[in-house]
Amino acid sequence: MTLEPHVDFNAYITTAVIDWVDLVFRTVLPTQRRWIFAELEKAIGSRSFVWQNRDEDEVEYREFRVRFQEPEMKDLLAAELAIKGRWELTQPTMVENLEISVDFRPKVPSDVSLARIFGVLVRSHIPGRDVISELSDRPRFTWGKGKGKTAHILAAQKGKPHRNDELLLATDKDRPAVADASYYVGAKKASPSWRTMTKIMDQQNKATGKRLILPENERRVRIEVTLSNTELRSIGIDTMASLMAFRFQTFQGLYFRFRLPTFVDVSVLPKDNHAAVSHLRESQRRTKFLNSGVVGLKAMDDARARQTGKLQESVDKNGTGSARRATTQQEPMVAYKALTDRVLMALRHLGGRVHAATIS
Repeated sequence: MTLEPHVDFNAYITTAVIDWVDLVFRTVLPTQRRWIFAELEKAIGSRSFVWQNRDEDEVEYREFRVRFQEPEMKDLLAAELAIKGRWELTQPTMVENLEISVDFRPKVPSDVSLARIFGVLVRSHIPGRDVISELSDRPRFTWGKGKGKTAHILAAQKGKPHRNDELLLATDKDRPAVADASYYVGAKKASPSWRTMTKIMDQQNKATGKRLILPENERRVRIEVTLSNTELRSIGIDTMASLMAFRFQTFQGLYFRFRLPTFVDVSVLPKDNHAAVSHLRESQRRTKFLNSGVVGLKAMDDARARQTGKLQESVDKNGTGSARRATTQQEPMVAYKALTDRVLMALRHLGGRVHAATIS
């Protein structure tokens, strides 16, 4: 049996955006950060931050990293043209870091609709890498003002790795993410890493405390992936030209994967002790999924498989007979097609906008 949430995706507008991108400009003529910023402000406005880097054998700055917030591709092209025109460039503009976001905005503004899609995204998204082995990678959420409070979804004990599987199999200490929290997967500064949140403010400046509270009809739930230069190089993005030519729908299979859990239909099993054990196990799996999503459920299933393997190894080694291996009638997870299709469509539209800017 597949457990699928009751959600009408047609009730949401789904949009993919480049949340921010870091570009590196290496100039022929030396200059300073303030002049780079001033030139960019004239060319595209003030939606950028500039860092300067000086080589050890230089006394002047020729390398600058610029972060562009929610840029249109035409803005990036205009920025490159402005810097190249004034200081010239020694190499193609490089892409250093990138964040891609997919937004779900209710067509009819509603806190309930926001909470519903937040829960769906948090429970059904499965990362494209191991986020369980390293405790700092594990799912967690923050809430409250300022730095807020952090709670880990899955229980763990530092310094006692032998208890990890025991805790993954348990459900009583799991903490589901609350709807008004920011949900993280992946360690801070790890790549790739993910965040899911309900976006009710924009243009937030932590230094000055200024922020823009969004009107109700612009509030949305966002899932985003952050990629460092190493990860970008691995998928073929290094220069701005390669970013413009990239097939953005590729991000779906790599970073925006969604799954639905499946469960054994215990009602069709014979009424014996094995059925009772299966019923208990599937009940625990349901609770694990509701608390921690498919990430936690997969971790539980993997932990159980390791324990079963150890039991079988012990039985085989001692020669005391054969242990009955745990079996299921279907795969533990299946693709969440309805959600996948929505995200794929949004990423295709993003690619279309990017490519249109390059030929205009």
